[in-house]
Amino acid sequence: MSWLKEKLLQGKKLLEKTPQKEYLQMQELQPWLVGQAQRIITETKLEETLATYVQQLQAKRWQLEIKAEEWKTLAEGKKDLEEFFTEINALIHLLTFAEKQSVESVCTRSKELEKHLKEIKEYLDEYSEEGTTVVLSDGREAEQAIFTPFIKELLELETYRKEFEQKILQSRFRTLEILQEKRQQLESATQTLKLLQEKSTALQQRVQQAEEKRQEKVTELEQWKQHPSFGMFLRLEANRKVVKQNIALHQDEVVRFFSPLVPVLEAAKLHLSNPRIADNYIQDAENTFFHDEQLVIINLLQEIKNLGLEKPSSPFAVSLQHITVFLEKCVQAEAGHLHKLRQRQQELQQQGVSIAPSPEERGTLVKMEDAQYRLEHFSQQVTQIQQQLKEVEEEQNELLEQRTQEIGLFQHLVKMGLGKEVEVRI
Repeated sequence: MSWLKEKLLQGKKLLEKTPQKEYLQMQELQPWLVGQAQRIITETKLEETLATYVQQLQAKRWQLEIKAEEWKTLAEGKKDLEEFFTEINALIHLLTFAEKQSVESVCTRSKELEKHLKEIKEYLDEYSEEGTTVVLSDGREAEQAIFTPFIKELLELETYRKEFEQKILQSRFRTLEILQEKRQQLESATQTLKLLQEKSTALQQRVQQAEEKRQEKVTELEQWKQHPSFGMFLRLEANRKVVKQNIALHQDEVVRFFSPLVPVLEAAKLHLSNPRIADNYIQDAENTFFHDEQLVIINLLQEIKNLGLEKPSSPFAVSLQHITVFLEKCVQAEAGHLHKLRQRQQELQQQGVSIAPSPEERGTLVKMEDAQYRLEHFSQQVTQIQQQLKEVEEEQNELLEQRTQEIGLFQHLVKMGLGKEVEVRI
């Protein structure tokens, strides 16, 4: 049985090497990541690496401060170098640290340093391409006395930064930074989903309330259908609908007639006997025509025609196209078109009056109209809220899918970057 014992021991060792899966709730991610960060800092001795890096940067800051004072003395009064010294001061500020520094804060500062070193290099390259020569107080050129020594300092700084970044990468601390970003995204998505769920619940309640109101009006209208006057109510509603459509068509026809006349009326109104009426037609032709019982507009059109707008000597700035349309409209007006429009308007007004109920029937019909109106109102309200609810639910589903993908990515990064198995639960 020795072979069996040996197999069991091998299986036990294999199980010991296999990482045990951890189950984490969303609120546990932050403390868990903090614990992993502390573990990595301890195992890889990052605090020592951090202390060495900060000491290197501080030493370089002291050197730059001394040299910057020397260079400023040499470059006194040289405005071409003011931007350069602004960059040096910014660099010295980046190399200044508080007494106690965390790995996270130094990593952030290191990224800022990388960006600033790149900007300084671009500035020096641009200065070199311009071919500018600045002679210092001791007779030397800035290129020789300042820029060349400064480039040496930059190269040393870049070396320190790369060495530090390499150790950070090897420690897998950067993975934790990415995981912290993913955690924040997950928490933000979870909070948004919570708000969307609250909004969805509120909309569902509103749909239910509106549907209850709609059903009440359905029941009320069904009761009105048994009333002797309901048939007349339906006929009146149908007739009103027809009259309303005819009025709308008539209004469109009035607007189509007068709209092309606006440029000509605008140009000629001050030369007319009644410029106020002309201006009213320019501003609101439909309403003005409705109140123009004497059709004063016909006389105004004739006055404009007599001004001779089409003549080359005409002082009015009106295009030939507008004049041509105007003359066509004048022909229609002279042929009685506006009288016909006015007559049709009066007929529609009379039709509206003729379908009005008698005083005895009015009270009952008003109640029927109110029931019909409220039914339509609540039906529209139900449809609108249902559409809003649908949009919120679609947004929820999209965000849920996105969060599920982010959770999968988080778990994958933990496995690949930290060598651990985790399952995030909501």
